[in-house]
Amino acid sequence: MNSIVSFNLCITLLAMLFSLILALYKYKGIALVLKRAAWYLIVVFIEQLLIGVLWYFREEIHFQSFLLFHIGNVLEAITLLLMYREMFKKHIEAKEIYVYRKIFIILIAFFIVFAVVNALCWQPIDTYPSYTRTALSIVIIVCSALHFYKYTYEPVPKEVSELKDYVHSRVPLFWINIGLLLFTSATSLISIYGGVLFNSKEHAIKAANISIIQAVLCFIFYIIMGIAFIKATKFKSNNKNKPNTTDDNHIQ
Repeated sequence: MNSIVSFNLCITLLAMLFSLILALYKYKGIALVLKRAAWYLIVVFIEQLLIGVLWYFREEIHFQSFLLFHIGNVLEAITLLLMYREMFKKHIEAKEIYVYRKIFIILIAFFIVFAVVNALCWQPIDTYPSYTRTALSIVIIVCSALHFYKYTYEPVPKEVSELKDYVHSRVPLFWINIGLLLFTSATSLISIYGGVLFNSKEHAIKAANISIIQAVLCFIFYIIMGIAFIKATKFKSNNKNKPNTTDDNHIQ
C-alpha cells in the first residue's frame, strides 16, 4: 500500500472512530432516529476497516475490496433509509397519530434489487459500483434537503407524544443532515468519474490528488457526525419505563 493510500485510510478511520465512539457512548439513551444514524456509522466503519485490511495485506485493489463496496452500498442505503423513515413519519389528522411512510420500505427493496442487477449485468463484483453509489447519493441529497424543508414548515410536531423525541433529536439531526448533504454533494462527481481516473496511468497524479480530497472530505464529514452525537442528549432515567412513542403498536 502506497503512502498516499495509507494516509487517506488512517485519517478516514480516525474520524470514523471518533464519531462512532460518541454514537455508541450515547446509544442507549438517545432517540430512535439517532440510533439509526449510529447503525450507519457502524456499517461504514466496518466496511472501511475491512477494505483497509485487504489493501494493506494485498498491497493492491482486489476484487474482494470491490465486493465490499457492493455490499457496503446496500447496507448504507438500508440504514440511512430507515433513519429517514423515522424522520419523515406522516401525521394522520383523523386518528391523531404518526405512521411510517411505506415509500422508504419500497426504496430499500428497490435499492437491493438494483444493486443485485447492477452486479450481475453492468458492474460485476470486480468493479467499483459507481451506479449504486450515485443512486445512493441522489437519495441522500433529496432526503437531506427535504429534512430542512420539513423543519422549516413543521417546526414542532403535531402531537405532544412526539415532543420528547423532537427535543432530543432536532439539533443532532441538523448536524447529521448538513454533513450528509455537504459530503454527498461534494463527492458525488468523484464517485461517478473517480474510477476512470484511477484506472488511467496517465492520470495517476490527478487520481492521487482526488483521493486526498476525498479523504479530507471524509474527515470533515465524520467530525460533523461526531458533533451531532456530542449535541445529542440522553433521555432522563426516570423516563426509561415509560412507553416508547415510536413503538410499532402505534405505527402502520
